[in-house]
Amino acid sequence: MKKAPIEPDPEDPYYAQTNPFNLFDGNATPKKPVAYEYDSGKYRWDQIGTVNAELSLYSDRIIDVLTQNEFTGWRPFPVTIRGKSGRLIKGYSGISILGRAGNLDDTRSETVLLPPLYEGGPDRPGLRGFYFEDDVWDGSDVFTCENAPLFLCSLKVKEAISALNPTNIVFTSLTEYEYR
Repeated sequence: MKKAPIEPDPEDPYYAQTNPFNLFDGNATPKKPVAYEYDSGKYRWDQIGTVNAELSLYSDRIIDVLTQNEFTGWRPFPVTIRGKSGRLIKGYSGISILGRAGNLDDTRSETVLLPPLYEGGPDRPGLRGFYFEDDVWDGSDVFTCENAPLFLCSLKVKEAISALNPTNIVFTSLTEYEYR
């Protein structure tokens, strides 16, 4: 499935003054909803990508599962989304990741060849297996590594969200995760 990216509203004074990574890692708390505008896509997914790679927006279904199960390590932040016609699209929030694990430790990863980025392109070197310093993980259900801004979660979170049959959310085991 293709993500439906949306653009942040450059007129939003909060967004203009804040690095989006500060929202992702919980170092910023918006005093008002962060504004986004429609960029492309036609489906209302449970996860919507934004132009900021580390930030996605999540449907109320996902937020409700995280809240009702009292999962730790995250905090929602309010957003507004304007559709193609400028109409308000309701039912989404951003997520700040408060849980922490140690730094990414790629010395434990397996070296692999990743598929080409484009048809006919060359294979490229990469790594399989996403490992972090275990002794630094705070035990949160939702967390990220200090030096790799990824949304990581416990098996309990994966199972609770997967029970919804979510759209545009794919879980990958950390031992199978491939990256460059």
